[in-house]
Amino acid sequence: GADFDFVDGSVLAIRSDLAKQFGLFSPSFDYFYFEDVDLNLRYRQMGFRIETLDIPCLHERSSSTQLLPKFAVESVLNQNRARFFERWGKYLTTRCLMNQLGIRFREADRQLQCASLPAILGLLAEHPTAVLDLWGVHEQLVPLFQHPRIRLMAWWRTPQEEDYSRWYELSLEATNPSPFAVRIAEQMLVDPAFQPARLHLESLLRRDALEREPARKAVIYLARPQILFEGKQPEAESLRAAQGALLQRGFEIQYYSEYGTMEVPAVSPDERRNWKYVACSNGLDLLADLASAEALVTSDGWAAELGQLLNKKTIVWLGSTSAGAVIWNFSSAHAFFDSALSCLGCHERFGRPGRNVCLRGDQACLTSGLNHSFVETVEKFLDDEREVTAAPKVSWARPHTTRLKRSEQEMLEAWPQTSAGSVLVLSPINPALEPAVLRRGRELAERAISGMRGCRIVYDETGEAPLRGQPHPHRQTAMAEIRQNMIDRHLRDERWVFWVDADLVAYPANLVEELISRAEGGIAAPLVLMEGDSSEPAYPAGFGPGRFYDIAGFVEKGRWARFAQPYFDQLGPVYQLDSVGSCYLINADLYRAGARHAVDPATNDFVSSKSQWSEDFIHHNQAGPANSYTEHHSVCEFTRKAGLPVRAFADLIAFHQKA
Repeated sequence: GADFDFVDGSVLAIRSDLAKQFGLFSPSFDYFYFEDVDLNLRYRQMGFRIETLDIPCLHERSSSTQLLPKFAVESVLNQNRARFFERWGKYLTTRCLMNQLGIRFREADRQLQCASLPAILGLLAEHPTAVLDLWGVHEQLVPLFQHPRIRLMAWWRTPQEEDYSRWYELSLEATNPSPFAVRIAEQMLVDPAFQPARLHLESLLRRDALEREPARKAVIYLARPQILFEGKQPEAESLRAAQGALLQRGFEIQYYSEYGTMEVPAVSPDERRNWKYVACSNGLDLLADLASAEALVTSDGWAAELGQLLNKKTIVWLGSTSAGAVIWNFSSAHAFFDSALSCLGCHERFGRPGRNVCLRGDQACLTSGLNHSFVETVEKFLDDEREVTAAPKVSWARPHTTRLKRSEQEMLEAWPQTSAGSVLVLSPINPALEPAVLRRGRELAERAISGMRGCRIVYDETGEAPLRGQPHPHRQTAMAEIRQNMIDRHLRDERWVFWVDADLVAYPANLVEELISRAEGGIAAPLVLMEGDSSEPAYPAGFGPGRFYDIAGFVEKGRWARFAQPYFDQLGPVYQLDSVGSCYLINADLYRAGARHAVDPATNDFVSSKSQWSEDFIHHNQAGPANSYTEHHSVCEFTRKAGLPVRAFADLIAFHQKA
């Protein structure tokens, strides 16, 4: 019925055929509290009704919990409440039970995506009739995600989170010490379904390949060392040293290499015929070879994840990475590392995914001088003489996520509507700005950060505003000082700064959250168009309704954006730019690291040389290299030199009022 959300679990009956098909209480909830609410909502989500019978019952409440210490009961209550609000908060807000799930991979990392399979199948198991939309799958892994209830979404489609009952964005977390497969399940509040994941992978292979007489086959996977040391990839020659031990035991060896043919001159052409190059393969090729193999020798990466999922004998050269951060299948996987080295753990303490460094200044944990020890470890492992690696004392069946904080209130309003937050909204304003325009700007800003925590909106009218009618370079000289002074005065401990001109009249309500999810620690911006239709006549210089507004701010390879499409030479929908302008989000740490709004050299040359701004100057700047930029360019240049992206997104549009 429509009169209640759930019925109490103290007297609850479920048809046995449904219970066998769809399961009962979720193991994500501990013992008592909220597990009955979750069960009711999951069955209603599948389209089943809940009925009540008018039968009197006497319930001696708290007869179980009063036997336990109060702190233990409160701990379970708070933990289960947090998980319930994380899982069903959207329903409590909208009262709509969508039977769709959504996941987006923030990074095209093959290890992350292979390790997510157990969590994804665990999520599908908790919602047995739901369809899962999946964004961002690495092109080599597309065959591995072929599933009747998984829809792979095109990259250019924009996910609408409100369409999904549960939505997750998955990325690498350098500070979490658990294996990828476990930490992803923790993020998604599910149990990792390792056995279903193995059955799913095997179902993708041809039946004759699985029934073929097993041969003594081994796979050696050679990953390319990273440009910046990650403590993960030894040299190819070090992994190839295991070849002798495998051949002595009658193994047929299949090499997979991320190296190109020109990178392996030490390998003879005859031997190289048995090498498969990852760039010329897809995930199904590697999966088939691993399924038919008995052993896998590799370093930390996606091959190690697949080897563990397929329950193959897997030995991983880990370098500086701890075994507990990589291996979850302790029955069949083993790690090699040199315990005599005094590793500082920089890869976990100071690094971030893809940018970890070794502060000792060497790569001693991956040196070829360890080859002899590595071969000995391989031999003992193949002969089952290894020392069994002790599994860490973590209950994976009941993942504890650090993202869920102790609940202080039961009201839904006490919970943030989004995981994004800590945003400082800055808008420099002219004291003569119309009050109605300023009110509209504040309404848009408040809507954009609604539900976030730790956010502030600051409108600042201090500073000497540039005179109207002056050429563009002269205006930027004044604006650079105004914006930098605003940063110096107002930035505190916020994580993001959202610059938005007060006279923007429209942008999506979820713009800030979208920009945070796409900034990747750098700068992200929407396209800014003039309100109105492009069929209306434009001004002689090119400005006008329906056209690009901030062409001088959006710079691509030293050239201003165009007024009309195509705005840039890149195909999009993501544009890598030199600079962005009137509306963008920036990582606040960049300011703390030294980024400043300053006059760019081209603008400075224009002003100091007292150059004239002719009527065709805008057309000149659009046709060739720009002779001046906006006051944002220096900050964007600092960001790009730091190795972080400066991007604009065609699916995010803001509008400026008609001039």
